[in-house]
Amino acid sequence: MTTNRFTINAIPPHAIFPLLLSLLLLAACGRTHVFGNGTDSGPDGDGGREICSNGRDDDGDGLSDCADPDCFSDPSCRNPGFELCGNGVDDDGDGLIDCADSDCRNDERCIPGVEICDNKRDDDGDGLVDCADPNCFGQPICNMKDPENCTNGLDDDGDGLVDCDDNDCNGAANCAAGRERCENKVDDDNDGLVDCQDPDCFKHPSCRQPGAEVCNNGIDDDSDGDIDCKDSDCSGLPICTPGKEICGNQLDDDLDGAVDCDDPDCLNDPSCQSLLCKPSVDFGTIKASGASVTRTLTTTNQKDVYTSPCAVPGGGELVARFELDAPADVKLSYVQKSGDHVLSLFRAGTGEACNANSRGCFDPQSKNSGSFSVPNLQAGEYYLIAEAFAKSLEGQIEVTLSTGTPAGKEVCNNGIDDDQDGATDCADLDCALDPGCQSQICQVDVNLGALVINGPSKVANVDTSTGANNVEETCAAGGGKERVIRVVMPQAGGLAVSVDQSGYHVFGLHEDAGPGTVCTADKGSCFDSNNRGRFQLSYGSVKKGVYYYVVDALAPGQEGTVRVEFRAFANRGPELCANGIDDDGDGLTDCMDPDCTGVVGCPGPVCAAEKNVGVLTHGAPPVSVSVNTTTANNDQTVSCALGGGKDTVIALELDKVSGLNISCTQTGDHVLGLFAAGAPRDPCDKTPVNCADLKNGPFGCNFIMPNLQPGKYFLVVEGFKPGAEGTVSLSLSATPDAAQEICNNGIDDDGDGKIDCQDSNCSSKPLCQGLTCTPDQKLGVLPAGIAKSVAVTTSGAGDSNSASCALGGGEDAVVGLALPAAGTLEIDYAQFGNHVLALFNDKGTGFACDAAPVSCKATNGQSAGKLTWSNLPAGAYYLVSEAVSSGAEGSVVMQATFRLP
Repeated sequence: MTTNRFTINAIPPHAIFPLLLSLLLLAACGRTHVFGNGTDSGPDGDGGREICSNGRDDDGDGLSDCADPDCFSDPSCRNPGFELCGNGVDDDGDGLIDCADSDCRNDERCIPGVEICDNKRDDDGDGLVDCADPNCFGQPICNMKDPENCTNGLDDDGDGLVDCDDNDCNGAANCAAGRERCENKVDDDNDGLVDCQDPDCFKHPSCRQPGAEVCNNGIDDDSDGDIDCKDSDCSGLPICTPGKEICGNQLDDDLDGAVDCDDPDCLNDPSCQSLLCKPSVDFGTIKASGASVTRTLTTTNQKDVYTSPCAVPGGGELVARFELDAPADVKLSYVQKSGDHVLSLFRAGTGEACNANSRGCFDPQSKNSGSFSVPNLQAGEYYLIAEAFAKSLEGQIEVTLSTGTPAGKEVCNNGIDDDQDGATDCADLDCALDPGCQSQICQVDVNLGALVINGPSKVANVDTSTGANNVEETCAAGGGKERVIRVVMPQAGGLAVSVDQSGYHVFGLHEDAGPGTVCTADKGSCFDSNNRGRFQLSYGSVKKGVYYYVVDALAPGQEGTVRVEFRAFANRGPELCANGIDDDGDGLTDCMDPDCTGVVGCPGPVCAAEKNVGVLTHGAPPVSVSVNTTTANNDQTVSCALGGGKDTVIALELDKVSGLNISCTQTGDHVLGLFAAGAPRDPCDKTPVNCADLKNGPFGCNFIMPNLQPGKYFLVVEGFKPGAEGTVSLSLSATPDAAQEICNNGIDDDGDGKIDCQDSNCSSKPLCQGLTCTPDQKLGVLPAGIAKSVAVTTSGAGDSNSASCALGGGEDAVVGLALPAAGTLEIDYAQFGNHVLALFNDKGTGFACDAAPVSCKATNGQSAGKLTWSNLPAGAYYLVSEAVSSGAEGSVVMQATFRLP
């Protein structure tokens, strides 16, 4: 999603507010999709966009053509010109794929009879995959496996077999003889149904198709409003014929092909609830209004068992459950007591794994505390998974689930979350029947539900002559009647649409913008059919989500009947790391996918030091530490190494301004790189400080790295090149170095007249980068009597500043401006939400935006108005738009005018 911000000069006064309101609506939408090619268009359109085949760096980021992440999804960058031997693609365009291409004849994957032990393929054709093949016994990758858990729906030991399909589970209580195994092409239970055709396997991971209705899990999987046997996709199956199933005797009593808890007759039986998912923490039943329940989730030393689309795999995780007694807007608040976590929400399905039915990701982005709104959750059971962003970031997170205050009542038109359930005005379920919200809700005529990727098409037949005129598509003339079709993409892919029409229509595709929003709140795309009767459209890259397809008559009198057929198709992998789409279908998108680790635009892995020497203090004896890089990985990049050598990371901390005194002995050939520790999710080598070549430097390995601020550091020991690894024994100590400016003690340490972050020696420090104000928008110098306009949005902007007349906790946005002389500043505004406007003096480098307050003025929730600051001296200022409290965020459009006395 791209947030659009606008700066417009010299708007005539008579035209300002219609334009302001238009801008405000556009800013509130906050995104523009160009469907058909999978690209996002920002506020500058095509200006400065990388052209992917001209040999130039068009957008000035130092990367040309296919090396630029902007081109990862461009067709010209898909084929490298030579055959890659294991990706299922004809890379060199000679009509031959992978091992069928002679270019791959010497690739080990293409040599018959050689089993590759970690590619999930039966390379030697003996029916055994990877570690299940005796040819792989003794291989390191096969000695590290976890034992198979026979009840969690996962392949724990990595042999390609899940639960009862794995021979490791022979004899397990839930894997009794005669039970259907779902991946062996055998009718194990002799009911005439094999593998995925057997209802016993409907919920098995290998049998589930995203978007297809699972007929025995108690969930509306295809989002068409019907569940299990009430869905037309299931109603004709034998298991949906009423019978008398005994729900715990391992027999198919009613002979419908489904045993015990796999039979819909047993869905409500207590013995069948949550058979696979076994949560560790229980929030209990949460009432739809006035409830608040808090639990602490600890991820330390927990296994990462369930793949989540929300975080890079590897960090410890814990599963909690809760149940809603009725539909509700839920507020999810958190306090990270230690570590750095991501929260994932899943709907519980009978007999399914904890992560089978994703309902959303909630990432605090390393913040210590905050909240998320989870609107319009239906009644039922849910799983909440807390997962550490990396193994080194495990800890505790306190989570509170609440559904508003008992005394609060939502007012549906004041821009405030009155009942404090995380949903405001028409987005709140309490306002669903409010007359003022009816025009703010998308009225759907046909709900096709979910499309199955590469599955059968779904058809909607509509007649716009009997429709309403509530939606105006941007490429229509206006006034024509329309029909709205709802479709769901269960995962990212392509969308093909075939149209057969009478009349003359335009066709719009829009992503659902959330509760309380109109069908076209997302700008989406609009196609003018030019009065063609039949045609086909292809939207090449569509994200996972809910979409509204608007069939709108071009003008009054152009209505008619329209047949629209939808088909979803899978795009080819591999993962493209900058398009917001899960290209390879593994549930992980862009930088969250390990395939993108280290790719330009994606950070490296979260830093996890192998050694930690603790705090080094002046006068303390040296600390000794030894490393062996021959057994390490190649994870870091040290600037004075040739590259490719293996490395080891040592964590250390300095409590005062210091020099780092280093002496060492080595075998092999190594370099030392010193890096400042950054944010919790940063890689070790993100912020380089110093680098030393132990072999080529004049002092060998006996020197001081000077001028180091107090703080945490990573010392990386890296082989100079591949094969140069060995052992290094280091002695580390801190030595006084008082000539360096300390950036947070209020003292001019180096005597240059500048203190802390005002000193240029501190300007690059993370501490000072956070303190120096960086406005979201800049209006520059305001000419006398000439208005300048700007639009900002506070939703998702963060709470970085403090305005004295706000209640606190609201997010804010900052606009920089300057007055050429003494005079008056007038601000005309229009807003969604409820904000205060606060003016601050710009104190320069090293000072936050709100360091020097002038005055703060409240808008009192008025949608439009004017505020004035008089008798202001010439100079630079910051204008902060801050939501009056948490939940009151939105968009603000302002016209700034400077007037002389």
